[in-house]
Amino acid sequence: SSAASDVYKRQAQDKQIPIFLIPPQRTYLSLTNAINRLLSQEVERDSLKEYLMKYLLLSKEPKKDLIVHRCAESLQLPLFQKKIQLIQFQLHKSHKETQVFEQQRYSFFLHACDLFEQMKQNKLLFDFIFMHTDNVIYTCLLMDNEKKSIACIAELSNMLKKFPSVHAGISSIQTAEHTANMMMEAEFSVHAGTALAHQQITSYSKIQLLHVIYNLQTQDNNQYLHKVIEPLLEHPFLLDTLTKYFRNNENQKVTCKELFIHVNTLQYRLKKIETLTNLHLNNIQDKMYLYVALLSYMIENWRDKYDYD
Repeated sequence: SSAASDVYKRQAQDKQIPIFLIPPQRTYLSLTNAINRLLSQEVERDSLKEYLMKYLLLSKEPKKDLIVHRCAESLQLPLFQKKIQLIQFQLHKSHKETQVFEQQRYSFFLHACDLFEQMKQNKLLFDFIFMHTDNVIYTCLLMDNEKKSIACIAELSNMLKKFPSVHAGISSIQTAEHTANMMMEAEFSVHAGTALAHQQITSYSKIQLLHVIYNLQTQDNNQYLHKVIEPLLEHPFLLDTLTKYFRNNENQKVTCKELFIHVNTLQYRLKKIETLTNLHLNNIQDKMYLYVALLSYMIENWRDKYDYD
């Protein structure tokens, strides 16, 4: 809203944080007009990266990647000359009061700004850009060295512990012309991490198999996979046991601790799962069938809940 935008502007000015508020409905024509105006003012030239990135993320223009790529070539912006990584921060509205939610979002935004600025000074990244929507904050990281991404994610993970209502999805590292695909990766990661893995921060590299299964889901495949997992649906505690067993990389000690059960109980449950499904966990092919069927079932239920497309 315009009122919220005014608040952000004032607070950003007070904190001396550069912030660009661009309407999501900006079209290619209006973007072009804005670029032409900015080009006539050399002091505003750096602002173009904000306009271009916002357009690339939020525009529905089918050829937006090509448009932005050509703009980048002609303007020689650093943003499009380095590898980038996108992070989507999803802020869950746990409070009904809009004012409380806005305060929480702004508090998180300030902490994130400070963190990424510190990373920039420590040369963990070249630069960063923030983009906002109603309940999502996007961050574009410009990478000098892809290996430093791991250190950046570790720092971010520590900061997020202070904000339990914020979840993050992290894309792969690619060049700017693939930003639309990276946005999809980050969005899938934040939702999959929250709904399936119960993680606050999720990298796309960790859940690529989930996305493959999601994209391959057809009615025929779903019927087959559903038959694999169907015997466990009447025994929710077995389904929960199998989920946690796989989530903990088949570590029996960690799984028992999470379920508050003895190892003998866990082994009994796993045997029961094998009997009901006629699949054996010590057989790699059977295990893969069971694992994929479980993921497919979880994705289907998650998709119904979150209406993700």
